[in-house]
Amino acid sequence: GNAMVPTFGIDLAEALDASAKGAINAYFNLNLPPDAGNFFRGGLLNVSELSWTAWNPAHVDRGSTLVNFRSGENGHVPRRPGPAATSVLWVTSEADGTGSPRVHASVRREILNAEDARPVWINGILHVVFIRYRRRQAKQVWLARLEDPYREVLLSYANSTSSEGNWLPFEYAGQLYVSYKLCPHRVLAVNVTTGICTLAYETNRIGCNLRERGSASGMGQLLGENALGLGHFKRYAHYRHFFFERASEPPFPILRASDEFRFPTPFEDNVLQPLRKSGQALPSTISDKHIQFALSLRRSPLQSGTVLAPPTAVHAAPVTEDGNTRSGCAGRDFGDLVADVGAADLMGFTTRIERGTFCSFTGWCECGLNATYGSALSPALPGRPSLSRPAVSHEPSPLHSVVAAGREPSPLHSVLAGGR
Repeated sequence: GNAMVPTFGIDLAEALDASAKGAINAYFNLNLPPDAGNFFRGGLLNVSELSWTAWNPAHVDRGSTLVNFRSGENGHVPRRPGPAATSVLWVTSEADGTGSPRVHASVRREILNAEDARPVWINGILHVVFIRYRRRQAKQVWLARLEDPYREVLLSYANSTSSEGNWLPFEYAGQLYVSYKLCPHRVLAVNVTTGICTLAYETNRIGCNLRERGSASGMGQLLGENALGLGHFKRYAHYRHFFFERASEPPFPILRASDEFRFPTPFEDNVLQPLRKSGQALPSTISDKHIQFALSLRRSPLQSGTVLAPPTAVHAAPVTEDGNTRSGCAGRDFGDLVADVGAADLMGFTTRIERGTFCSFTGWCECGLNATYGSALSPALPGRPSLSRPAVSHEPSPLHSVVAAGREPSPLHSVLAGGR
């Protein structure tokens, strides 16, 4: 049960600040209606009073956030089109130009009939990969260029299922890739013009779980040169997350994954449990004890760099007193982490995971970690398997049969790496 799974996250705050909420209200010509943040503050008890809800935030950069949006039950906002009646809002904010600490926020774009947008920079231009419902329980994955000229294209893959989602985008050498599956790690190359996706690489991590799903593409250059991402399990509508480490060079194997954990549950703990104890009846679906979902993982704002900043020139890493470069000493290469989490499909919040907590939980912060794929990796910590050099094999993965030869035009790789 959830009681056996650790919970990580401190300093909870709403993902949308007052200026961002004001921008959404202005976009829909509303005059400061109640929003789901009142639940977080314990000031609103009736969901039917809401004019709108916004959840599953994804951080783009400072002052720029993507968020799912749905009109509320009070009728102040017209129902959004599509089977799920949802859209994605791109909310941006900047200084007002007067020198005051005030900021001006606006809804820069609304993507209709859309959910769960994951941002990715392609050659310095901001794009998002998002889902769109064709009908109930049937989703497609789309790519959109957010900046003008806006365009979107359906992503198609020959071996896709009737309902797709949780594709994790990342860029390498100007090419867009997506992690289609985590176990085995199936990486598709995306043609951003046609939307056609082809199998580029498939690697297998010994001991991986076929039920692993993608959550956040994560941060590059955190664990040395590797990316740190988030995955999740969904069991009987209960969500649990885990960290994973992905190599930054082809074939992009997932080198290791952490144990499962959960994020805090501000609704359940601070609002719903007291109400239930008082005898008030509440819809069972209003709970972040079951539904919590993280679309982005990033460094704390106090740290340099952000998850999705456009690529810049690479400079030599500073050398520490003990002779290690900071890019090769993962325990010193980053500070705290911030996750952007959707709670109960009602609101989004941010929470901070302290570096010490992350390091203690994963055991991944040992110095000397060389993150380049194929290099000698760090020794094992007590009780954890060592990460030996991955052995490359062109044989099909033992846990998952590969696509028959000739059906995919891209090369197929199967890599056996160390397990959890």
